[in-house]
Amino acid sequence: MKKIIVLYISLLLTFLGVAQKRPQTIISPLVDTTFSGFKDIYLLWESYLDELNYYSAKNSYILNEFPNSLQKYWDDEEINIYTFPDLYYSFKRSSGNVFYPMEKQYLLGIVKRDSNLFELRAMFIAYPEEMWKGIPSYIITVPVKKQADGGYKLANAFTSYKSKLQTKRLGLIRYYYNVDYKFNIEKALAMQTKIHSFNEGFGIEFNDSINYIVSDNFTDAAEMFGVQHSDTDFISGLSIKEARALSSNYIVISGGTGEDDLHEIIHLLLNYYLVEKTTYFEEGIATYFGGVLAKSYEFHIDRLKKYLNANPWIDLSGSLTCYYYNEDGTLKFGYPVDDKDIGRMKHYKDDEMQTPLIYTIHAAIVDIAFKQGGYDTVKDLFLCKADNEDQFFNCIEEVLKIKRADMNTYLRNFINTNY
Repeated sequence: MKKIIVLYISLLLTFLGVAQKRPQTIISPLVDTTFSGFKDIYLLWESYLDELNYYSAKNSYILNEFPNSLQKYWDDEEINIYTFPDLYYSFKRSSGNVFYPMEKQYLLGIVKRDSNLFELRAMFIAYPEEMWKGIPSYIITVPVKKQADGGYKLANAFTSYKSKLQTKRLGLIRYYYNVDYKFNIEKALAMQTKIHSFNEGFGIEFNDSINYIVSDNFTDAAEMFGVQHSDTDFISGLSIKEARALSSNYIVISGGTGEDDLHEIIHLLLNYYLVEKTTYFEEGIATYFGGVLAKSYEFHIDRLKKYLNANPWIDLSGSLTCYYYNEDGTLKFGYPVDDKDIGRMKHYKDDEMQTPLIYTIHAAIVDIAFKQGGYDTVKDLFLCKADNEDQFFNCIEEVLKIKRADMNTYLRNFINTNY
């Protein structure tokens, strides 16, 4: 699941006016740069990051498709296995914008593991550095394979790591887990029934398989991908549960959310419809039918009910996602109309952050649609073209016959009446 905190940070790109040129890489002074192969591997990695950053910046640091010109940097095995061969990028992409290609990089070292295998380790510093006080955003270890012609190509840690894992195939899902992980077969079997119902309801014919990595926590899962540091696992003492869907490669990563994280599976299933979608409504669908953070929709809607009743000032007709204050201190709902307001934008959130409120608000809209006309009405709203929140309000009026001016009262009454 893409976390609310990360979604907020993703707005930083426009606010900062990010330049496309990467900062100069800093090589650790302890690294031996004289051994055979170092220069070639270093230049391979730097050239790849330069070109990756170019394409990533062109696409607002949300690169969904892998550019053909980048394939030359990757080993043929990776290209054959993955639609998007850079799992390091898609790993970060699942939680929002991907900034590390343009962040300051510290090359921590390159080491030779055998005659044809090297490993490169790099640390990236969160951008802008002044705001994050030099805190790393990402530390990764990237295998580099020597080719028959003497050159080098990049590889993914997971490609070789998965041979060490236990596997189990159930329906569309192939599970991967460490030997000491206690696999819950009951949860896995129960999810098969839910997947079948969802696909039948949405008219989805899913012929691919989904690789599902399940672990006790997200750090264990990340290590399988060569990720030594990423995101939220070490910023809190709360043992945060986290899961992600790498949609371009049909991979789910579950860190503490179990074998039945239908929320993330739904994101992959909805790729069946190759259409532009409103991100938050898709999250609403995934939350309504699949829960989120290992808790059911019913758990989260109860918390949303309490939140909305405690905050009557929130105007859901103005925005389903956020608010901000104008320079004169007046309250404004909806996405800002220009860049200068983004720094004052705030998403709806409670103090405990156990419930992603934006997801749950949109899940309540799914609930309304489902009660009106079942899967067909939910699908109609999902497929209604909406590039922004204003257009999504138009879709709600078109499909659900609820006018924007009535949305705040309607949604609050619906939640209070039904939960």
